[in-house]
Amino acid sequence: MKVKVRNKVYDSTKEPVMVILNDADKRYIAKMPKDKHKYCAAPGILSEEKVKKFMETFDKGVGI
Repeated sequence: MKVKVRNKVYDSTKEPVMVILNDADKRYIAKMPKDKHKYCAAPGILSEEKVKKFMETFDKGVGI
């Protein structure tokens, strides 16, 4: 498992990571399509565009 916070990625194969999920997170993750591998929880003040950009940076190797 990898966890991205800001522009830093933490890899559970190298250091312990913990994700604390609320009930809504659990429901959203349970309904994720099987071919999807990323879930993002962000403050409501961020636009959808900014959240998508944040998630795309991982694909481009930022923070790895």
